[in-house]
Amino acid sequence: MSSLLKIPEGARRILKSVAGEALRRKLSVYLVGGAVRDFVMGRATRDLDFAVEGNPKPLVDFCAKIIGANPVPFDSFGTWRLAGCKSWDVDFATTRTENYPFPAALPVVKTPVSIKEDLGRRDFTINAMALKLSGEVSSEILDPFGGLKDIASQKIEILHDASFKDDPTRVFRAARYAGRFHFSCAHHVEKMALESLKSGYPEKLSRHRLLNEILKTLSEENPIPALALLKKWGYLDLLDLQLKIPSISKWRGLDALTRLGIWAFSRGTQAENFIASLPIEARASKEILAAIKIARSQESPRSPLPDLSLNILRAIFPAKTKSSLQALKISGADLIKEGIKPGPEMGRVLAAAAGRQWRGKIKSKREAVLWIRSSELGKK
Repeated sequence: MSSLLKIPEGARRILKSVAGEALRRKLSVYLVGGAVRDFVMGRATRDLDFAVEGNPKPLVDFCAKIIGANPVPFDSFGTWRLAGCKSWDVDFATTRTENYPFPAALPVVKTPVSIKEDLGRRDFTINAMALKLSGEVSSEILDPFGGLKDIASQKIEILHDASFKDDPTRVFRAARYAGRFHFSCAHHVEKMALESLKSGYPEKLSRHRLLNEILKTLSEENPIPALALLKKWGYLDLLDLQLKIPSISKWRGLDALTRLGIWAFSRGTQAENFIASLPIEARASKEILAAIKIARSQESPRSPLPDLSLNILRAIFPAKTKSSLQALKISGADLIKEGIKPGPEMGRVLAAAAGRQWRGKIKSKREAVLWIRSSELGKK
């Protein structure tokens, strides 16, 4: 293997096996993209992306056997994902070029092409490198666009001026890579990002694609630097003009949907409108809105909450006790036993109990019943 690459032994075995099979079948195969970048940088990765100058299916089947995975085609252009492997995320693709018929469109694909043409369609120089696999050893890193130099100078750079016009989601990726690797964005990147926004290209993106990019950004270990760049460049305004960047202490260790829920709550009375404007999966949307409602009312829930709602509330109110976020300890049936008749007054009693439980003054059903008996609520 190239001395520039710091490849863990598990990945090295897979690469050597695939290289040997490719040699036997007289196929040209390359490790491409993020895996090469991460191995050069000495970063851990579970992603192995292979590009084949020709039909990748024989190598797909071979690799699936050695890692214990199932080959799944996921488009009509010779692209395969190996599903079911716990250790690695492996993709195979036929080398391709992509032509964008209009700004922000999905690309029209042509296959097969040379590996250099394939690398030329990628987003950034640091992702446009390939490791040629041949026999038991790798020969060299193909780096036609200066990715190694940009890694050394800790810089994010695009391959051509039309990059953000063709695919404005690359702006979000530029911000993520800059934040993840502690790199700076080249002046040219910022200039092209601003020009793309001014030209209206990002506005052509669907809300689904925008949401996908935001959730990927929120999935970063520390998404704050990326979000700050996107705010600076004006790209967060595509979602909501009033979004502000929180501190990392509020988001440390949380998943993307939990962070989105906290972010939505920070919008105050516009929280529900913000969530409604996003094409979030219905169940997740419902659970986020449930957390927002409880956070605003500051009353314990009437029924058990799902994990997403709980995670959002724990993050917003870290000092809350476990019982505060549990389902209300007393029910309408319990109130009837205590002599309170069904009707509006029962609702007021339950709301008062939920408020007390939220404040930690009710921690059990017994405490709730004793409070009802000692108070005058609902009694005539």
